[in-house]
Amino acid sequence: TNDVPTFVESTIANATEDSPYNQTVTVLDVDAGSSVTLTAVTIPGWMSFADNGDKTCTLGGTPLQANVGTGVTVTIRANDGTTTVDKTYTIAVTETPDDSTFVTVTIPDATEDSAYNQTVIVADEDPGSSVAFTALTKPDWMTLTDNNNKTCTLTGTPSHADANTGSTVQISIQATDNTGLQTSITYTINVDNIDKALSGAVTISNASGVISASNVPERGQVLTVASNLTDPDGATVSAANYT
Repeated sequence: TNDVPTFVESTIANATEDSPYNQTVTVLDVDAGSSVTLTAVTIPGWMSFADNGDKTCTLGGTPLQANVGTGVTVTIRANDGTTTVDKTYTIAVTETPDDSTFVTVTIPDATEDSAYNQTVIVADEDPGSSVAFTALTKPDWMTLTDNNNKTCTLTGTPSHADANTGSTVQISIQATDNTGLQTSITYTINVDNIDKALSGAVTISNASGVISASNVPERGQVLTVASNLTDPDGATVSAANYT
């Protein structure tokens, strides 16, 4: 008389989001020399199934956030060539808190005397999650505002002195979700200098005064060059540079 294959495991382990799942299911068949073929009748999309050819099969895979939930059905069929037996297990996929991810991976350079406004976006796939932003490193001219919607805004107006630091500017932002998980990112930007026009004037004089339409210099006269030119950028200005 052919004996029906029986499943050894009455239950199988639950799964955890983002963690590899590995579960062996074993079948017994007391008939001498018997062999059993195992097939997956129903398994979730993230799960793999392998018949090991020794009356066992292995369930594997890694569930994601979208797979979190209870009532996940796993049905395995055992066939010894004569009789078919199905076994249905019900498992849950438990949630694991996920780190926030910075969607904004680069930000633009700033320009001297121009208002800077840049939004930084973070994604957190956990349902109902919230994220708080903290500036770990930023220039004094910049302000970070947490918008309380998984974004923050960087604003401010760099001065000429900020543009002449001679190096790049680093901005480090930390995002902390409502479970306490933290992630950070560091941006590197330049503050571009704007070359402003000189102010003032250059005058050329002879012994009679400033050269003008009524005081035209003559050949051989000694001329004097005077300048009150200033550079808003702070550079030294020499009248000898102008003709």
